[in-house]
Amino acid sequence: AGVWEPQSVRAVALAKALAWERERAVPRAVVEYPAAGVVRTVRLTTRKKARYRELLRTVETLDGPPPRLDDDAKCESCEYRETCGVKSRSLRSLLGL
Repeated sequence: AGVWEPQSVRAVALAKALAWERERAVPRAVVEYPAAGVVRTVRLTTRKKARYRELLRTVETLDGPPPRLDDDAKCESCEYRETCGVKSRSLRSLLGL
């Protein structure tokens, strides 16, 4: 049993940030899956660090955040749109900004 790739990449990123902050090597990270009651160790292998760098380069090529969607645009294809009742709010509105 292992760690899902998104959590693995995030763990590598956090371990690298911690290593930079503390100025010492961090050979592994820990990922917790609380719903399953499982804690797994992620070794910072060359392959995992390379995947992190690859994703970092991809993110750096982005021109900024994606364009804002009209609240209804994301619901058009959903079969539950008539009965859902969920109100979409932006992070900005939730923070009162």
